[in-house]
Amino acid sequence: MTTGLVLAVYLFALAPEVTLEMSGTLSTAAMYGGVAHPPGFPVWTIYAWFFTKLLPFSNIAWRVGVSSAVAGALTCGVLALMVSRGGAMLLEGLRDFKRLELKEEKLLRLVAGSVAGMGFGFNGDFWGMAVVVETKPLTNLLFSLVLCLLLRWYYWPERTRYLYWAFLSYGLTISASPILIPAALGLPFFVMFAEQRLGRELFFAAAILSAAVLVANYQGWLAILAGSANPVRAIYVWICVLTTAMCLGLIVKTRGFFSKWRPALAAGLLSLVGGLPYFYLPLASMTNPPINWGYARELGGFIHLITRGQFEELHPTHDLGRFVQQIWIYGGVAARQYGLIYLLAALIPFFFLRRMRAQERGLLLGLLAFYLCLFLLVLVLLNPPIDRGGVGLMELYFVPSYLILAVWTGYGLALAGTGLTRKLQERMRKSN
Repeated sequence: MTTGLVLAVYLFALAPEVTLEMSGTLSTAAMYGGVAHPPGFPVWTIYAWFFTKLLPFSNIAWRVGVSSAVAGALTCGVLALMVSRGGAMLLEGLRDFKRLELKEEKLLRLVAGSVAGMGFGFNGDFWGMAVVVETKPLTNLLFSLVLCLLLRWYYWPERTRYLYWAFLSYGLTISASPILIPAALGLPFFVMFAEQRLGRELFFAAAILSAAVLVANYQGWLAILAGSANPVRAIYVWICVLTTAMCLGLIVKTRGFFSKWRPALAAGLLSLVGGLPYFYLPLASMTNPPINWGYARELGGFIHLITRGQFEELHPTHDLGRFVQQIWIYGGVAARQYGLIYLLAALIPFFFLRRMRAQERGLLLGLLAFYLCLFLLVLVLLNPPIDRGGVGLMELYFVPSYLILAVWTGYGLALAGTGLTRKLQERMRKSN
């Protein structure tokens, strides 16, 4: 229901042809299966090309715009599913909390899920991207699938296939767009709250990987990836320290090591498999399409493309006062674009933390880890200016963080709705 309603609105508001910015370039890249602007967006290119062939009418930009609308609407549907299903488990795990009748609770969860999904779909930033030629709706759809699969696995850890599908989907997410690379740090935290031994192995892998990047940067082998600025290297150092400390702490707590290396290795390899679509770029470049950015058929061009070589290097925030100002700006942008009422509803689940079982508490904290990565870590990396231009930049890159807020909003509405309905029913009984 959520997907259908949102899609209907998107199609009604869909841009009829080419719009501003990179619309023309991306439309041409999709039409010919070419190489779009850095980092190439291979998964999005293949996805959008499919719509140019599936819809045999209207212009190419409109057809690609439909692909954005479909991806955006499906994202809202996945959010509604997560809230509706996860809300039932959240309510079940609360101590001394009177639940509604089954029929009433189902209806409440349906409403909460729909409000959460449509609240995300109709916020200013995401709505604007879902009705034009844009890569980000597909990226958000893939990331919502990652969260949904992780949620499914969280309550059934023995069914590791959902975990594997989640890591594969995350690899595809990065192939669609590298915006969500910082979310990788949230994966071991989320897994840790469900299965500490598996989280321990993932933290170990993350520590080894970050240390390898630092060594390679020191040797000059991967300077283009690690960056030459001291703040960039400092981020890798802090990630290495954090993941190492978490790994050592879990080794002490679980009194073991490497007992879950097989599923951890499988999950890591599947995430790499999800990144294989990047090798589509040199193959597409060999056909010499009209949009052939960077000539990725050559090794130098391929590296230049996927590392966004033509863009300015990252200059992370290293001033605390400036960082606090940027956080304040993010709060204002989120309140304006996502909605202050929705933000207040997103806080409600955290007032019930003490009454939750460890499992439900871990779920909220795992989502919090993702949110901090998509909020604080992205904010540090982008270091937007403290002006109107900085606000515009934040509006573009912080939409994935609203996904987490939407899930919390749905949970908050389910909890608040249950409590208010119970109080209303008790008053009606007393009055009768």
